[in-house]
Amino acid sequence: TCALPICKISGKFTVPSPNGKVKLKTSVVAVGAKDHKKAKASFRQQCTDAWAAKGSGTWSTAKDWSKKAVPGASDIACITRPGAKSYTVSLTSVSGGASVGALIIGSKSGSHTQTLEMVGSGSDMHLATTVGIVIEKHGLLNLGIGSPAGNTFLDGGTISNYGTIANTGNGYSRYYTAPVVNEVGGTFLDTVACQNCDAYINANFTNAGTIDLGAGATFTTGNIAFNQVAGAINNAGSLILNHGTFAVGKGTSSGNPWLLRNGVAMNDVGTATGTYVFQDSGTLVSNSIQTGQTIVVDGDSSGDDGVR
Repeated sequence: TCALPICKISGKFTVPSPNGKVKLKTSVVAVGAKDHKKAKASFRQQCTDAWAAKGSGTWSTAKDWSKKAVPGASDIACITRPGAKSYTVSLTSVSGGASVGALIIGSKSGSHTQTLEMVGSGSDMHLATTVGIVIEKHGLLNLGIGSPAGNTFLDGGTISNYGTIANTGNGYSRYYTAPVVNEVGGTFLDTVACQNCDAYINANFTNAGTIDLGAGATFTTGNIAFNQVAGAINNAGSLILNHGTFAVGKGTSSGNPWLLRNGVAMNDVGTATGTYVFQDSGTLVSNSIQTGQTIVVDGDSSGDDGVR
């Protein structure tokens, strides 16, 4: 229908079921038969296999899923059902980890939390997606719970966090090989203070929410792009950027300083506050230091330290 210059899409549309390779957020586009003008309506793909149990349970229990089958590589798996109380779905390495097309954790509204926890069972465990993971406001993804321990890996598509990603168990290390976007309202929480329990960020990380590091916790990156676009960093542990690039935008940083190692290129283009320590060679791309920022060059006796 049109009330020029605006036309609206109405009616029912049939959209093919996703095959695990489509984006979670997609669109229906209508094209005018005569003028060929386009109108678009965006929506998020629906679940193809959803957690249907009334409470907590184990990922590998087929009867607890809407298809009566454990989600597979062609599914959009959802742990979003609001319950009368919070509940937890446990994924263990005994069940072989999981590989799905996409995963949605948590509901957008309500007062209870829907949790997916990765439980260490003595061997490494992978949670892999083709498209990515969306953690909604009331969703919680908890890595490295239980004993005996094992490394946990998040692989594949981008992780968009509007809820909470937590590293709270005394398992082994957590490896993020999938890109992470910690959205506005999202929290990345790490309270683990034990040897070999680091959070290793091995894919690009963008922060617009909150990163909370407890005393003794370690957050360390590989050769990636770390983008601080907004939000808050509360650092009582160790936040270490190795190699790669560091784009400083907006936000605040409190507690211990950022540690920049192995030639990190820092592009200081925003107003974010904090203390940044170059522990060996590095580059200050913007050639400027903003109000509320402290840059420290922490050299050693090797004679090859410095910031360009």
